[in-house]
Amino acid sequence: MVIFEDTWVQGGHAQSAAATVLMSGAAEVTIVTIARRVRNNQRSPGEEALRNALPTSEYTLDICPVTGRSCP
Repeated sequence: MVIFEDTWVQGGHAQSAAATVLMSGAAEVTIVTIARRVRNNQRSPGEEALRNALPTSEYTLDICPVTGRSCP
């Protein structure tokens, strides 16, 4: 079973969904998160590395989010 989560803040919703699916008989569950929300006042392990990896400009379809160059 695959559960798609739109954003991951603390993980409670995805974990609850996974527990429900497992209790209903699923052999295993994979959670795929589309985005990770970082609050300005949030302090967690890896926060600094995550903040450094975030883009510094607005998202646009013209720029590749991985390379930072024009998309082909």
